[in-house]
Amino acid sequence: KSLRSEAVLRADMISLLSIVYETDLHPDLFPFISESELLLQPARSKKIVRLSIQAPWPLKARETALFGYAVDGLDEDNCYFVYFREVVPEQDDCTPPAVPKDRVKMTVRRAAICFEPVSPTRTKVTTIANLDPAISFLTPAMLNWLSRAIFRLALRVFESKAQSIDRLPHASRLESGPIYVHLRERLHAFDQATWASPSRLCDGMDAVRSNRSSVSIM
Repeated sequence: KSLRSEAVLRADMISLLSIVYETDLHPDLFPFISESELLLQPARSKKIVRLSIQAPWPLKARETALFGYAVDGLDEDNCYFVYFREVVPEQDDCTPPAVPKDRVKMTVRRAAICFEPVSPTRTKVTTIANLDPAISFLTPAMLNWLSRAIFRLALRVFESKAQSIDRLPHASRLESGPIYVHLRERLHAFDQATWASPSRLCDGMDAVRSNRSSVSIM
């Protein structure tokens, strides 16, 4: 199953990135994530995380282990890119724990989130995921409806939490975390170069005016 969502969120890019990056806080923000365990952090911008995802009754919770890393494409593509895939033990030097009997393994072949600043306070977020939720008894129509509902919920939570980032535990980490110091420097340089350009500013305003969210099944 492949999913794609796109929306312009009323939040700055760094706040949105912090919500993705601070994986230990995911259960406090997203109602469908019950557990998030950091298994390994090979580098500042790379993490291996085990996630447990709640499913509607009578389904069992789904569990997956993901390797994620970030790519700075602000200079080339005007965006910041976060990529995820399922952990490959022999490649990633990490063997995730066995999935408990009360949960079902969910396969995430690959997924990505693209963050593109369209103004200093708004960000276009595009998400693409190819996954197998291991739900064989649902009809394709029901599975599509459930997938869209989860993606829309995630986008709403994503935006609302980023808007209130100052009241979240993320705030103290944003102040002094080395990765955020680097991101602020990069984004400041990007803002100076980008919003000084009339054509780029018009492009950003066009994106804001067409502020529509969409979720598609591929």
